Amino acid sequence: MGTNISCGAACIKYLLFIFNILWLIFAVVIIVLGFKCIDWSGDIEHIYNNSIKTGAGIVIAVGFLILIMAFIGCCGAITQNVCLLSTYSGIILILVIVEIVGVVLVFIYKNEIENELKTALSREFGKWNGPTARAVQVLQQRFRCCGVTDYRSDFSGESVPASCCDQWATGEAADKTCPKMFVQFSKGCADTIRDTINNYLWGIGGVAIALVVIQLLLVVSACCLAREL
Repeated sequence: MGTNISCGAACIKYLLFIFNILWLIFAVVIIVLGFKCIDWSGDIEHIYNNSIKTGAGIVIAVGFLILIMAFIGCCGAITQNVCLLSTYSGIILILVIVEIVGVVLVFIYKNEIENELKTALSREFGKWNGPTARAVQVLQQRFRCCGVTDYRSDFSGESVPASCCDQWATGEAADKTCPKMFVQFSKGCADTIRDTINNYLWGIGGVAIALVVIQLLLVVSACCLAREL
């Protein structure tokens, strides 16, 4: 462990420490959001089975990995420990690879994901007044949509789930209905959810690119500091 370092190395040391404190906060936020997502998915698990929980589990795992990385980075920077800084750089490189692969896979399989979404919705909405009634009501209420593609054909008869008319709230009967003439949300859930995903997808991609750039800069900084020690 070195004690006498140049002014530039000292600046890198404290910048690394500050950035990793921010990473610690970011990791905690990601972990909390992951658990929130699992809690939220409980209302619609009949529709998506365990896919949302699996995705949330991956987010939580990444959050803990970032938490470990940030902690090691803070300790390595403040104690000027070469071993910790090397470990820190290795974890960041693993994260960068995971992030790049994840973003690429999402864009490659985007159409397949949308088709799977539509298939799952069609399967469960077809029996909405059965065990999936509550899940259908919650999904439609939250996304302000009705049916899969067109409520007129998706729901037989003259009534639709009450959530289509904005007349359903948590705690009410899951099979509550309303007349089709009072429908408030006419857009199908498949298109609504697809548009929601698309609206966030490019933003997520941009954030991922920014994170990769920042992480690579942190690797370079950690390596430069390690060389000074």
